Amino acid sequence: MIKSVHLENFEGHKKSKLDLHEGLNVIIGKTDKGKSSIRRALRWVKDNRPGGDEFRSHGGGDTSGIVKTTEGTQVKRTKTNKLNTYELNKGEPFKAFGLGVPEEIQKALNFDEINIQNQFGNVFLLQDTPGNVAKHFNKVANLDKIDRATKN
Repeated sequence: MIKSVHLENFEGHKKSKLDLHEGLNVIIGKTDKGKSSIRRALRWVKDNRPGGDEFRSHGGGDTSGIVKTTEGTQVKRTKTNKLNTYELNKGEPFKAFGLGVPEEIQKALNFDEINIQNQFGNVFLLQDTPGNVAKHFNKVANLDKIDRATKN
């Protein structure tokens, strides 16, 4: 689970820290204050998206996002004028990873679309068919492996 998010020079966030609590966290506030930027920053760390430099603050400086988990893991994503790296637990940076995300980072973060919901998205699981809801919970519980094995 995500414990905290630190952003530097990401869109309108010059230097921001957000501490989260166990369970559900809802980010609310006035328009154009950076709520969606937090979600985009998490996606940038998790999925290496968006690409390019459009999200980088025009004020200059390196752009970074640090996600700390309740398990004690820290993932740092940094983009400078010359470097584009991931760092796991303050270790050696991963370089030249292209468009993907290093497998070690994916395993360390261990979260997907269920962890970050959009404000304009469908109400989570309420508009899905019962079969799709079951598939989702099977995936969360790693039962999808049994489904694949049975199918094969």
